[in-house]
Amino acid sequence: MQETLVEEPIFESGAVLLSTGEVKVLEVNLTSKKITVDVEDKAFLKRAIALRGEISPPNDESEPEQNPQQKKSGGALSMLKTVAEALSKRGITLEVSYKGKKVATVGAEAKPTLLQLITKTRAVELNSLLGALRMIL
Repeated sequence: MQETLVEEPIFESGAVLLSTGEVKVLEVNLTSKKITVDVEDKAFLKRAIALRGEISPPNDESEPEQNPQQKKSGGALSMLKTVAEALSKRGITLEVSYKGKKVATVGAEAKPTLLQLITKTRAVELNSLLGALRMIL
């Protein structure tokens, strides 16, 4: 008989405040079932996202190189779907806010509407399109 392992959360609760000098960049709050991220400085976030490509491991030479356009379109959305479904299965919710206003909910508490047609998952909810645009533009 095979024993089923139930994964317990690796954290109980906590908070992290990231700032650069006097500028608050983002705040992360954790409980066993919810992670909230409030972005205050979108410029820092954009720089961090831009650096993602520089710090990722180089492409394995044995794998054929993909068309850069294909990599972009499937990469971020595919990763979002994978993370969202993993969070949902564990009963965890990630809420992302910009300057205190909720932008997106990912995971267990997400209630998608038409967005699931794009993301192909019920674990991603866009709470504020305007807030999301303000955060990324």
